[in-house]
Amino acid sequence: MTNETKETSTPPGIMPTFAAGLDLVSKHLWLLVVPVALDVFLWLGTRLGAKVFMDEMIAFWQQEEALLTIEPEIIEQFMALTTRTNLFATLSIPMIGVPTFMAGITPEFTPIETAVLEADSIAAVILSIILLSVVGLFITAVYYNLIAHAIRRNMDDDMPIPTLIARIGRSWLLLLLMGFLMAIALIILYIPLILLATVLASISSVLGGAVAIFSPVILFSILIQFIFVPHGLILHGRPLINAMLESSLIIRKNLMTCITLFFTIVLINYLMSSIMLLADNGSWLTGASIIGHAFVATAMITAVFIFYHDRFTLLDVTQKI
Repeated sequence: MTNETKETSTPPGIMPTFAAGLDLVSKHLWLLVVPVALDVFLWLGTRLGAKVFMDEMIAFWQQEEALLTIEPEIIEQFMALTTRTNLFATLSIPMIGVPTFMAGITPEFTPIETAVLEADSIAAVILSIILLSVVGLFITAVYYNLIAHAIRRNMDDDMPIPTLIARIGRSWLLLLLMGFLMAIALIILYIPLILLATVLASISSVLGGAVAIFSPVILFSILIQFIFVPHGLILHGRPLINAMLESSLIIRKNLMTCITLFFTIVLINYLMSSIMLLADNGSWLTGASIIGHAFVATAMITAVFIFYHDRFTLLDVTQKI
C-alpha cells in the first residue's frame, strides 16, 4: 500500500497485508462503530422471527415419512431453532456484508429480555428478507466507504466529506445493481445445470448426483471472480463493468494467493467465533466478544482492501479497461 508497491512487480505478501490491516484499524478505532452497533442490535434489540416459515417446514417434513426415517432429528433441531431465528441477521450480507458475531442463530440467553416480532406469513418473511438485504447493502456501503476513507487518508489522499457521502450513495446503488445482475445470472446458469442433472439421473444416478453436487461449486467459482467488485467501486470509484472485469483479472493473475488469503480469513473467523461462542454465557461479557470480533474482522476486511489496492496498482493501464 506504499509507493514502493508501484515500483516493484511483487506486491506485499499475505502476512504483511494482514499486519497492515491490523495497524490501520488500531489507529482508526472508529471503524468499529458500524459492526459493533449492528451486533449490539442483533444481540439486545428487537428480533424478527420467522416462526410461520419454520412451522411450514416442520409440517412438510412430518408429511414426508422417508425424510423422517433418514433424519429423524431434523424436526427436533428445527423446533429448537424456531424461537432463535432472527430475520434482522439478514442485515449482514453473506460474503461481503458487515461482519457480525451474532450472525445466524441469535443467542438463547441475554442479560436483558428482548422483544420478538413475528412475520405473519411466508410472503412477509420473503419480503422482509428482501428489504433487509437492501438495507444491509446500504450499511455495507457505509462501512466499506469508511474503511476506504481511512486507507486513502493513510496514503495522503483524503476525500472531502460531501464527496464521501456521494460515494456512499453511488456504491450502494451499484452494489444493488450488481446483486440483481448476479442473482439473474446465477438463476440462468443454475436452471440448465438442474435440468442436466435430472436428465443424467434418468440414465445414471451417479452421473446425476455428481452434476447436482458440483453445480454449486461451478456457480461459486463464477461468483468468486467478482469478490473484489465492491473494493473497486468504493476504493477507486470504478464503473461497475470495469470493476467486475478488473476483479476477475486480479483473481486470475493471483489465483493461489487469493485462495490462501480467503481461506486464512475463513479459518480465522471460524476459530475466533468458535472460541468466543464457548465463552458466551449470556452475560454482559458478550459485549467484550462483540468488540474483539469487530476489531479482528474489520482488520481482515481492511487487509483485503489493501490486498486489492496493491494488485490493482500493478495492472497495466490497458488492462484496467
